[in-house]
Amino acid sequence: MATRIKSIKCPQCGSTRVEELANGRFRCRSCSTTFFLDSDDITIHHQYDAPQLRKYLTGKNLRIVLISVLGMVALYVLSSILSPRSSSTQSSLSQSVRDIENVEEKEAEPVFEAKYAVPFANKDGMPMIALFGVQRTGQYPKVKEDFLLKIYDVTEEEMVSASLLPIDRLGRLEYRLFANGKLNIIINERRWFVLDRQLYSLEEQNSYREIEQLSSGFASVKFDYIGRGDGMELMTNLGKAYYYYPSIGKVYTKDQYFDALNSRPPHAVVRTAFAFSSVTDDYPEQDIQLLKVKQYWKDGYPHDFVDGFGWYKDFGGKFIVYTDRDPYTKAFISKYNANRVRLISYKDFTPGSIYFDPDVFYFNDSILLIGYKPTAAPDAVYQFQLLDANTAERKWTAQKPAELSGSVANDEAVLTSKGFMLAYGRKVWLLGLDGKNRSISSFYKY
Repeated sequence: MATRIKSIKCPQCGSTRVEELANGRFRCRSCSTTFFLDSDDITIHHQYDAPQLRKYLTGKNLRIVLISVLGMVALYVLSSILSPRSSSTQSSLSQSVRDIENVEEKEAEPVFEAKYAVPFANKDGMPMIALFGVQRTGQYPKVKEDFLLKIYDVTEEEMVSASLLPIDRLGRLEYRLFANGKLNIIINERRWFVLDRQLYSLEEQNSYREIEQLSSGFASVKFDYIGRGDGMELMTNLGKAYYYYPSIGKVYTKDQYFDALNSRPPHAVVRTAFAFSSVTDDYPEQDIQLLKVKQYWKDGYPHDFVDGFGWYKDFGGKFIVYTDRDPYTKAFISKYNANRVRLISYKDFTPGSIYFDPDVFYFNDSILLIGYKPTAAPDAVYQFQLLDANTAERKWTAQKPAELSGSVANDEAVLTSKGFMLAYGRKVWLLGLDGKNRSISSFYKY
């Protein structure tokens, strides 16, 4: 049978541009492949030859190929040179890696931000500060927050203790040193703790749950007003309001509480206290006086503020409207206020002294610390003065440092073996017993 080709494609590249050679062989004009057909028109054999490639690798195309090959060789040689790095190169690269690691490690260091600074004297009377704050670790947005208690030694100027607080937020914090020597801390108006001044540990108080009225727990709790004793005002989880005095284990309703304020506690003793009088509308020209007061007292029981002193017109104590034409006497304290503070006697402790904006910050049987402005000028510098509690002798006077602003926390100074500590927010001033400035400790972020 004769071989006839109507249409055939190159088995190598698929082109139909073919030419017939002798003996039934064919060549592809596109890729120069030579092929032939069996006699049954089924099997195709091909032989690949590439004269066109040799033709392509000439002239300009050959230069391009050579440049490409040389570039690859140069790249290989360069990589071979760099791969066994010299010691100086390796050292430089290693140092760069260490620098990067150090930066990352430095950035990851925790930062502690103090929110509250609570001054206290430890078991040896040394000045310490309890710092309550938040410690942040990591970078935004992956920042971890922990709430910590850190104890700072003012004398050594170093942190001596750090512990986690069992809270998930740090909102409001109050503190109060009770007459029984316990330093009480209330956090977020919900949790009540006592700070161990020897071990520097914080112990949550739950013994109040043994009292029937308080067994449901606190919905909210806060300290009673400064000057009204070692008590707390609270709301239970059952919605009942009480006043609680833990030192004596007493719970009062509102009416019972005010009755207790205005009555003499059982087995009361005579206590000596100090207070300033007030300027009154009746006699605004009268000077403020520093008073030494004797009153009935019982530690741990409710008591009212030692105040109510100031010159006024006494019309006889009847609750009616009076005019200046009605008879009156000039009095210094009303019968009601005298009963309220359980007054026994009082006297002007520093006759002739002038005080403006005064306050009593600390007293005991031997010393008295007061603060006041010496003149009525708006820019008068506030000053502190230590007096002998028996003779009124002025031991020293010290001006308040300019870097301290605001008022003293809790209106009280903490007496330590090194002097008085007065807290102004997150700054604590240690004022030496000799009246000389010892130090100001500031706590923010570090």
